[in-house]
Amino acid sequence: MRDYLEENQEIRKEVELLSKKRNFGCVSVRELAKKLHKDPRTVSTHLLIMENYNQGVFIDEKKTLFCTREGLKKLSEKLKGE
Repeated sequence: MRDYLEENQEIRKEVELLSKKRNFGCVSVRELAKKLHKDPRTVSTHLLIMENYNQGVFIDEKKTLFCTREGLKKLSEKLKGE
């Protein structure tokens, strides 16, 4: 159980870090998996848990792109400015 929690925390921190570095605050599952040297299915599972806790949301049907709440705010503000 401890390994699972540590893995979840590692993925969550990386999502937050990557989303802060970008103008749009979204990360792809493949990119995240590659960066963390993890199976994309494992990353997707952890992101689904984050989604269930309202920490972000997948924005496509195939669940390949995940946006944090802050990332969605950035996208919204960008759209309002255009």
